[in-house]
Amino acid sequence: MFNQSKINTMQNKIENLLKSILPSDTEIIVSENRKYFSDGKELKIAFWPISNPINNVRGQYPQIVSLALDLDDMKLRTQIYGCNGGQCIYRIPEKGSYLAMQRIKIPFRKPKPEEKFVLKAIENFAKRWLQAIKDNKDDLMWQNYVNYDEFLNS
Repeated sequence: MFNQSKINTMQNKIENLLKSILPSDTEIIVSENRKYFSDGKELKIAFWPISNPINNVRGQYPQIVSLALDLDDMKLRTQIYGCNGGQCIYRIPEKGSYLAMQRIKIPFRKPKPEEKFVLKAIENFAKRWLQAIKDNKDDLMWQNYVNYDEFLNS
């Protein structure tokens, strides 16, 4: 079980790790949350390109991905917070194609529940997300809200 100082230390480690990997125009959130279905705490880890707000609706962020780190057992998983985040980014669907082709799933493998493996998994997930944006930047949704070329060069 984590005490508050260990939680803060873990938050800082994750935030610094993500800042060192991702472009400067990336919004990063690492916040403490209460678990929904049991007592305990988890860390919400989410990041996305800074953009103009979509329809001025708070909480809607283009190409957001997110993870949750259970602080009781150090298990890391992908997580959706209020219909945002998870493990996918979205591209413009081609007419006549399957809607399943609209998403690009970011590879994620659950690590061993130890700090060094968890940090490495977060690093790998962030790098894969960035690579997916690079590889698909011309086909991604929300082109009018995010300039993906500027984002990748920031």
